[in-house]
Amino acid sequence: LFEAAVQKAPTVPELHVNLALAYFRLNRTTEAVAELEKATSLAPNDAHLQFQLGSAYVDMKDLPRAAAALESGLAKSTDPKDPLVYEARLTLASVYFASSAPDKAQQQYEQALTLQPNGAGALLGLGKVQFSRGNVKDAQASFEKVVASHAGTPQATEAAAFLAELKKQNP
Repeated sequence: LFEAAVQKAPTVPELHVNLALAYFRLNRTTEAVAELEKATSLAPNDAHLQFQLGSAYVDMKDLPRAAAALESGLAKSTDPKDPLVYEARLTLASVYFASSAPDKAQQQYEQALTLQPNGAGALLGLGKVQFSRGNVKDAQASFEKVVASHAGTPQATEAAAFLAELKKQNP
């Protein structure tokens, strides 16, 4: 159905996105990414398409292309209150962290916190970066904020595990 729609109207980016989503559901990731790439070429200024493409590259473990797409989307985003901007910053930060670029990761987490000052994902990620850099006091403070503000969430559970490990290392 979606393939037929794309054949009839190949210049409509939304149809390529719909086909990409269908391919993702069928675990046809390579084809899904190709459709997202077509969609972004048809709508090069659409930040949300760049975010989707970046996330798809993350799923494929293609971190350099993920970073490029997410950076492009953030550069094109015009609404700082858009909740997808926060999510894109978290994703980009995790890409940077996985790519051994903690400075860039920390910058993205800090920018995410300007959008959601108590965001669990940003606080947890920032704590991980701080911990990896040996900044134990700041990491502990970040983890404590997650636990205190987001009790019962997966992020709070993960932060509590980090805090327990920190207490073992520094009784």
